[in-house]
Amino acid sequence: MPMDAYQAFLVQRRADLRRIARQTCGEHTAEDVEVEAWLIADRIATKRGFAINFSHRADQEQVLAWLHNRLVSCSRPSSRGCDGSVHGRAGRAACSMGCKR
Repeated sequence: MPMDAYQAFLVQRRADLRRIARQTCGEHTAEDVEVEAWLIADRIATKRGFAINFSHRADQEQVLAWLHNRLVSCSRPSSRGCDGSVHGRAGRAACSMGCKR
């Protein structure tokens, strides 16, 4: 996986990566999500037998989907949104899931 394509992906998809970080209700920062994108790309490559091409839109979408599933879907015990248990110091105000707790 070429590093320059990965860096371009981070710039092009910055808003998506930040959205995913926000949806974790403070459990992950945008920087955490960026690092996880590289790790997820390696997992995808292992599973499908060839590397992610960060220049291709379909591969970008696949990485983002896997990131969302790993960091957002799996970190929320409630399927309807954040349950408020992972807010920490940031509190409910930092949660983009509209927490009411």
